[in-house]
Amino acid sequence: MKILVTGSTGFIGAALCRALCARGDEVAAFHRPSSSLRLLEDLPVEHRLGDLTRAESLAEAVQGVDVVFHAEDQRLLQAFRERMERTDRRTQLARVCGIHDEAMLEH
Repeated sequence: MKILVTGSTGFIGAALCRALCARGDEVAAFHRPSSSLRLLEDLPVEHRLGDLTRAESLAEAVQGVDVVFHAEDQRLLQAFRERMERTDRRTQLARVCGIHDEAMLEH
């Protein structure tokens, strides 16, 4: 079975990769290009680079896999969601106020 593990370079994600490899599964480790690979060094995983905050990179990463285990740090995703919500609110405010340069809304 081909399994994609998000958050694969973290403590829990790497432990999950290790257990899946030991079980005989084919593992694809999804991580950012800048992530430390120290916890995956001795594992026979396929590295799939991307970022969960970019839908296109995730769509590419899931190609050909049967199962996805999501072990990404939820605090990072929550911070991303909050940043996107603030950006959306700022954009809506700019439209309502007729402001074309959103930089004017920075504080």
